[in-house]
Amino acid sequence: MLKFTILLAGLIILISTPASATIINVPGDYGGIQAGINASSDGDTVLVQSGYYFGNINFNGRGITLGSLYLTSGYIGYISSTTIHGYGSGSVMTFDSNEDHSSIVVGFTITGGNHIRGAGIYCENSSPEFRNNIVTNNIAHEDENWNGLGGAFYCFQSDLILRGNVIFSNNAYYDGGAMYLHNSNPLIVNNTFYGNSAMYGGAISCTGSSALTLINNIFWADSATDMGNEFYLSDDVWPLFTYCNIQDTLWPGDGNINQPPLFRDPAGWDFHLMATECDDPYDSPCIDAGDPDILDGVSGCEWGLGESRSDMGAYGGGDSVEVDINDLSQVPDKFKISQSYPNPFNAITTIQYKLPTATNVAIDIFDIKGGWVTSLVNGFNPAGSHRISWDASGYSSGIYLYRLRTSSHTESRKMIFLK
Repeated sequence: MLKFTILLAGLIILISTPASATIINVPGDYGGIQAGINASSDGDTVLVQSGYYFGNINFNGRGITLGSLYLTSGYIGYISSTTIHGYGSGSVMTFDSNEDHSSIVVGFTITGGNHIRGAGIYCENSSPEFRNNIVTNNIAHEDENWNGLGGAFYCFQSDLILRGNVIFSNNAYYDGGAMYLHNSNPLIVNNTFYGNSAMYGGAISCTGSSALTLINNIFWADSATDMGNEFYLSDDVWPLFTYCNIQDTLWPGDGNINQPPLFRDPAGWDFHLMATECDDPYDSPCIDAGDPDILDGVSGCEWGLGESRSDMGAYGGGDSVEVDINDLSQVPDKFKISQSYPNPFNAITTIQYKLPTATNVAIDIFDIKGGWVTSLVNGFNPAGSHRISWDASGYSSGIYLYRLRTSSHTESRKMIFLK
């Protein structure tokens, strides 16, 4: 039987945002997205109403969250109804001012880019995070210098994070129909790549000294005219594929498969997995086939369908976050520590915890064997909602436990650190 989780308002919102941050509404406060970004400061959220927004966006180094109303409602329809269109000129989005994982894009359709590098998104020495977007119909065209790299994403020395995105029908003249990476170390979790094309690497082309971490993804129906329908990787690239469904080749790594994913209607932009319990004729082999340490935080026919573990693809995996825009100003009615976000993470994750009364609090990190690693909180806290971040860059990859302890309550959760 399917399990259904109620998606609370603010499914993903403001987990890494300070309580003093500003919400900038577009077009309510500013007529365009770039104007809203220009008026923002680190930690702010630029919240965009449904509609078509034409032009080219540059974060200009700001550590902000740019989101559609999907960010505050969890309604999946806002992703397809809130479009940033490059108007056929240049990259739709540019990150070239040392942005890090605090620069986040959530819940848009990103399309209409036309550029020699990164028609959809261009990243240079920057590492933004993209969650729950559709990236489609972007074209990296050729020039006399052998460009035409990265139809959807171009990443140079950029360790970006991709979670829950559908990346389909993008084209690069030479390399990387969906993504071209050079000297980059991305974390790519629960995405769907479909129908992208290039000369080399229909889905991803990667060169230079790079380490790819790919978990719970689906790569299907991508094509290359010369080499590597799904991937073209140079000899100095270290890929780690686990629990991925990849057409043509059964890649080495835990849990990888190469079976037709059985999308509901890819021609109609519907990349949900078929399930007989949702009145589809078949059950996708990608259901309950993802990493067993990642659960489908939000379940139902519009989300993940896994009972005991995550699904592969853009609608599986992840963890719901029970946070409302006004949540931080309210006193909770019980002790609680939420799932860290992001999870898996590289290299910073944020933990939210709630206290119904003022009390002494300890939050400690342990390795998977129960060995103490570090303490994040140890002292008196007032009642309310609190957040603390852990920078694990100095520690080894692996599974960690974190524990909230007060005089009357103890609660633990698990998180995965991937370098």
